[in-house]
Amino acid sequence: MLELRNVSASYGQIAAVREVSVSLEAGQCLALLGRNGAGKSTLLKLIAGVMSPGSGSVHWNGVDLSAEPPERRLHAGIVLVPEGRGIFPALSVEENLRMGAYWERPSASVYRARYDQVVTYFPKLKTLPKQAAGSLSGGEQQMVAVARALMSDPKLLLLDEPSLGLAPMVVEHLYEVFGALVKTSMTIVLVEQFVEFALKLADEVVALNKGEIVLTGTPAELISNPVLSEVYMAGHVGQEATQADLALDGH
Repeated sequence: MLELRNVSASYGQIAAVREVSVSLEAGQCLALLGRNGAGKSTLLKLIAGVMSPGSGSVHWNGVDLSAEPPERRLHAGIVLVPEGRGIFPALSVEENLRMGAYWERPSASVYRARYDQVVTYFPKLKTLPKQAAGSLSGGEQQMVAVARALMSDPKLLLLDEPSLGLAPMVVEHLYEVFGALVKTSMTIVLVEQFVEFALKLADEVVALNKGEIVLTGTPAELISNPVLSEVYMAGHVGQEATQADLALDGH
């Protein structure tokens, strides 16, 4: 189980997250929604250990990880696929995937079994093992980024804008993979611009504005909320927006 308890974090004097509390059962998907600057990516960094909270705590399966470095989170099964993918462009596809399992140094048989399983999600990568990752299309690079994370055998997968800059067909395939992973009882926390895809996958939704939670609930509850469906699904605030609409419009 993932728990954030009254977590706050800042970049210098700028507060990015304010007193956020979230809980998620193992095997569920949580979608974090909000405009740019809402604090979504910051929450992922706090969970992954890339940032430390100024106050509050981060718990995974009952253990307080707030002071633990990223590598300890990795050993606990927490893996982040960052915005921008973060692949190694000069390395081949297979070398990138091997880096995902490097921290664990699995036996050759375990590595091969894991590799064979991961490429079933992304058959295209199976045909490109020796190709430099930097020469791939954007969609293929995102597949490499997700596949590399899966080579770590994660229990909690953090996805930061996985569809950014990708064609809808590629995004649809990625979400088919994410749905299959949830069915294996993997826990996923997702930051996403394609809200409709996110809502189809998510069990729970947290909407953020300027570092604060403005709504929690199920996808059905979010869709039925007239203010949030306009702001988060339509992607804009209409000309006759209410004052509440404008307050939810992040920066």
